[in-house]
Amino acid sequence: MACLMRGCPWPASSRPSNSNGAKVPCVSMAAERLLLVHAILAPFVPARRFGGSFSRLRLRRRLRSRSLTGPLQGPSVGKKTRGRLNASVGGWMDQLPDEDVLRQLISEQFAQWSSLPISKVLPGGWDNVTFRLGGHMLAKLPRSQAYSFQAEREHFALQAHLGRIGAFEVPQPVALGKPSTVFPYPWSILRWIEGEPVLDVSKPHDLPRALAEFLLALHCPAPSEAPEPGSANFWRGGPLSSLTADFERALATLPAHFDREQLRAIWHGALATTAAGAPVWVHGDIAPTNLITRGGRLVGVIDFGLIAAGDPACDLAIAWLAFDGDSRESFLTRYGAEDLGDEMDPKLGVIYPTQL
Repeated sequence: MACLMRGCPWPASSRPSNSNGAKVPCVSMAAERLLLVHAILAPFVPARRFGGSFSRLRLRRRLRSRSLTGPLQGPSVGKKTRGRLNASVGGWMDQLPDEDVLRQLISEQFAQWSSLPISKVLPGGWDNVTFRLGGHMLAKLPRSQAYSFQAEREHFALQAHLGRIGAFEVPQPVALGKPSTVFPYPWSILRWIEGEPVLDVSKPHDLPRALAEFLLALHCPAPSEAPEPGSANFWRGGPLSSLTADFERALATLPAHFDREQLRAIWHGALATTAAGAPVWVHGDIAPTNLITRGGRLVGVIDFGLIAAGDPACDLAIAWLAFDGDSRESFLTRYGAEDLGDEMDPKLGVIYPTQL
């Protein structure tokens, strides 16, 4: 089987297989795509590498030091940054949905569950306000119009998986809510996965290998009717050229010690690399907050609202955003992309010249 990346020197025999026995597409392009992630985050997040397993404390403190009822949640940002973020996602709702809104929606559309207890899940996420519904379900209501496409997208993609991808649990769709006078966007009900986010685990057990095994199981050919990358999922898994404007905006905000010409040269080199072959399922939002553990072991992955049929490179950003040293090497080796470390380090030296 020929490699799916034009011009890639990897022999097909060196690439791992997914749970269906199919070879995983070559991911040599991932190293280039990850540069976008770092460049865009640099103005908003302190330039630092994640040490050991996960750099947990700073993110946890930021998430939990805020009231989660305001219009903008997540890491601390200034007024100028908040304005850019609001504009980029189409504006946040002035008043986020609360338990009373969900109870009205349940009564109108799913009366059989109207007597179940409802409680907000804290800390909240960027895209949805999440509630426990009874003991075995959760309800997700998007925070803004920009995220309103995710409920239907996630529902479609997950309904065929019956709650599992490989050895790992994933949310099982239960019902899809409709917009109404109470709430203007589609919303969803899914099965609750018991456990705690990996951010709350001091020493996750063999997390890099387990996460790589999940991605190997996920990255299999997607059906023709699968959702494609686009503005609704912020082009996760899509063509890199669609993010050129984002890259240029981020480049313009970087501090003076960044070498913009070198970064632009790396970017143009990435644009010249194109993926070919059948698209595969990509999660689009592999992050510590979406990894669920029990007993310190990875057992499930949640939040598939950005899922698409596309290039799997976007899911490998976690190797540089969350892993370091031996943990990164373990993740890349199990996935079959061990050469990416040698390829990325000199380029990250350009991006973070004072940190590496």
